[in-house]
Amino acid sequence: MSATESTDKPKRRTVTLVKAAHRWRFTWSVGDEQGVLCALADLAEERDNGFEWFDAAVVSHQMGRRLGAGLHKVSSQGIQG
Repeated sequence: MSATESTDKPKRRTVTLVKAAHRWRFTWSVGDEQGVLCALADLAEERDNGFEWFDAAVVSHQMGRRLGAGLHKVSSQGIQG
C-alpha cells in the first residue's frame, strides 16, 4: 500500500492511495479539506469497497503533511520577504 501526493494546479491538491488492486485518487481545492475528510469517513464506513479506516488515516496523514509543507513555505516567505 502506498499513498502519494501531488499538485494538479497551484490551488488543487491530490493524494492517491494504492492498495493491492485498488487505486483511490482524492483531489480537492485548497480549503476544502473538511469535505475530503468527510468523504474518507463515508468510504471507510462502507464494507464492500476495500477502503478501511486505516486507509482513511493514511490519506488524511498525507493531506496533513501537504498542508504542513504549504504552511512552512508561507512562513518562510514571510520571514524572508
